[in-house]
Order: sequence, then C-alpha cells, then structure tokens
Amino acid sequence: MKTKYKIKDIDYIPRSKAQKLMIERDFEGVFDVCLFGASGVGKTVALIISSMGPQRNGSFLTDRSEYRAIFLRRESVLLQRSGLLDAALMWYKRFYPKVEFNKVEKMFTFPSGAKITFGGVEQDSDKEKYKGYTELHGVFYEELTQFSQTIFDFINSRLRTITDIPLRVRSTSNPGDREEKWVLDKYKYWITKCVEPIERDFEAKWGQILYYWADYNGIKVGQSKPNDIHFSFCGIETFINDIKKDNDKFMSAQITDPILRAQLVEGIWGLKLGAGMYFSDKDLFETTFKPSQAIRIRYWDKACSGEQGDYLCGMLVSHYLDGKSKFIIENVVLVKTDAPKVKEIIMSTANKDGKLVFVGFEQEPGSAGKELMDIYKRDLEKIGFRVIVDTKRESKQNRAQYISPIAKEGRIGYIQSLEMTEVKRQLVSFPSKGVNDDAVDAVSGSIFLLLNRLPPPMKIEQKSTRDMVSLFEKLEGLRQF
Repeated sequence: MKTKYKIKDIDYIPRSKAQKLMIERDFEGVFDVCLFGASGVGKTVALIISSMGPQRNGSFLTDRSEYRAIFLRRESVLLQRSGLLDAALMWYKRFYPKVEFNKVEKMFTFPSGAKITFGGVEQDSDKEKYKGYTELHGVFYEELTQFSQTIFDFINSRLRTITDIPLRVRSTSNPGDREEKWVLDKYKYWITKCVEPIERDFEAKWGQILYYWADYNGIKVGQSKPNDIHFSFCGIETFINDIKKDNDKFMSAQITDPILRAQLVEGIWGLKLGAGMYFSDKDLFETTFKPSQAIRIRYWDKACSGEQGDYLCGMLVSHYLDGKSKFIIENVVLVKTDAPKVKEIIMSTANKDGKLVFVGFEQEPGSAGKELMDIYKRDLEKIGFRVIVDTKRESKQNRAQYISPIAKEGRIGYIQSLEMTEVKRQLVSFPSKGVNDDAVDAVSGSIFLLLNRLPPPMKIEQKSTRDMVSLFEKLEGLRQF
C-alpha cells in the first residue's frame, strides 16, 4: 500500500519513491535535496509540492505570510513552453483555490501573503538581477545541470531569515547537459550509475542525509552530524521507477539516440559526446518545395577567420505549417573570408533576399560585440530591413540538443546545393574535433528565433508584398530585439 499524506485536508499519494523521499526530507528540514537520474518519475511535481513547504502537522510554509521562495529554470522562455507554470498553477490551486498569479512578474501570491516567483538565469551575469532578493527561504532549480556552479552559489547566498522558517534548496537534474560535471561532483556520494569510477570517501544510499561544514582545511562532508555550523544535504536517485513498470520501455521507444536514452532512461552520468549524437544522415529530408505562406529569416554566424579558419555562414530558413510546424533550409551562404569583407557579403545577400526576409544575428559577448551589432542593425534598418539580434549565449552542444528532436521528427528539410552538402557534413559530424561546426549555430539560431521571436506562420496570409509590408508595420516592437 502506498504512503498517503494528508496535507490541508487533501490526500496526497506520492507517485514514486523519489516523491515520497522528497516530502520526508522536507519534514526533516534538510537544507539541500537533489532529485537526479532518469526522466519520467515525477521530479517536477515533487519540486512544485516541495516549493510550498509541506510540514508534518499537515500545514505548508506557504501558510506563513513572510514566506518567500523562487523557482528557477535556466531559460525563462521555457517556463511557459515546458508547461511548468501550468503545472505549478494546477498544484497550487489544488491546495489553495484562491492563489493569485501575476503573469507579468510570474509570481504566485497565496492567501496568507506568501509569494513564490518563477524566473530564469540565462547567462551568468543575469544572477545580478537577483541581488535585490535579500531574504529568501527557498530556492528551487529545475534541471540543475543547465546552471553553472557560479549561479547556484550566488542565488543560494540570497537565503537568509530572522524567523523560524527553515531555509531550503531543492533541485531536479538529469545526466548530461553543459554543467554536468560540478553537479556530478556535488552529489557523487549517491550516484551509482556512472561511466567512469567516482572517487569518494564513502557511499551513501539514495535518500540518506549527509552533512557538510567548513573548517580551516576547507569543506568537509560526513555522515554524522557535526557540532559546529553545518548544512544537511542528500541526493535521491530516480532511475528506480515505480510509477509504472513499462515506463522504461515506453521512453526507450520515444528516444532513438543511444546516448540520450542512456542518460534519460537509465540515468547514466559521465557519457562522452561523439559524432552522430545529435544528427544522422536520415534526419533531414531533401525537397524542392518553397512554401508560399511562411516566415523567413537569414541567420548569420560570423565566426570567420580567413581562408584557413571558420566559415561565414548565412542560412535562409523558412517556417511553415504542413500538419505541424516545419522548416526548410532554402539557401546557404558558406564562405571562408576575412573579417573586413563580412559586412559587404551580409549587405549584398540581404538585398538579394528582399525586405520580407528577417535578418538574424547572434551577438558576441562583451561591449565590442554589442557595438558591432549596433552598427549592423543600424545600417540594415536604415534601408528597410528587419533585424533581430540574439543575445543568448549557449554552448554548441546545448543548441544542437534544442533542434535535434525537431530534426528527428522529420520537420527540417533542405534544398540541395554544394553548400548544403557541407552543412550536412558538419551536422552529422558534430561534435567531433577538427570539423567545422558553424552550420550548427546557424541552423539552431534560425530555428530558435523562428519559434521564439517571430510570429507563427499560421497568422500570416501571404497574398501580396503589400500585405506583408502591412504586417511588418504592425511588428514595430521587433526593432527592440
């Protein structure tokens, strides 16, 4: 018989052992808990329930007017797209029918006055916007391996209180992603599935509470509670799945990539990346079709460095509807050139594409990158082009991970050309040492902007050039990008 918890006169039955342990660690006041391992065991729901702070007496910390917490994902745009906000609203309303949600601030206010804010930290520098959070009682990280340790440590420094409300850090994590290593090091005591042997002084059973503290010799970790100032933490391995016995078989059928399947289904850490991890020869379909009703963007990756270096890559991609959202790589500019010639190529290509095609760039970091983008944007907009500057900085692996599922669903096509042959070679070879990967940035950048920064094609009736110009007049806000 499954454990039943009665909270606020509502029976809550955890769907997995992981959810049960998370609640029990809340009851015990453990400072830091991470749910890690495979997908599909209800980690996100456990995190949402935990954010309210269930107590043994059946109450929540959200019954306290002074309670403040923040719920974070790396990319703020995914708060809504992933369904996280909808899931939070559903569970919060289950226990608090009168909870209020501010869409602008992404803040839930409970009847007591307690508040939980949802936000993103897309770049390490974005942590500065949380300096004003002077008294947080809880921080909740969705997909911890997407956050750097710098962000984790800084945000956690906002935890402080003058009340008896316990301070808590909670997170979920799958193996892989860009920041896997530091998460693996932190919770190595509980991790049983790893490609390489893990160095540790002792092992802990999943869910067992450990303690860490600082002395003159550095950070210490132990199984027994020290007498001085300390914090408790634990890891809960979630590849032991008791939601439904056929879950692993179901997920294995949905995830075709062997590395991704090993990470998400089997919960294996420390897997190495290799060619073919994200794309295969069969993922993209060849076509001669150019959709008439589509949104188009020419996205530029400017990482060129002469005849022997990287490519200047400008990719024209259309976004259209055919049952579901699809993309066509219609044209590729792929040349090795010197930096002084880049602007000339970009301007002449824009004139050939026409003013109905958006021009997209990725802004390089630092003030020099911003100044250069300001020049490009000014000069192109002066002659009537619409420019979108993408300031998001992601690793190439993370960008490839974003578009790989779209390709494997058969939603990315291409019109064959000599340049496209090189593009396909780069995609299939990624990530391999010694192979150019500029096309990966161009494909992922264009599709990201089409999905997140431009209007969907279903709202476009492309009857004439005049109609499109009228549409662009209504999209004046895009100049802010």
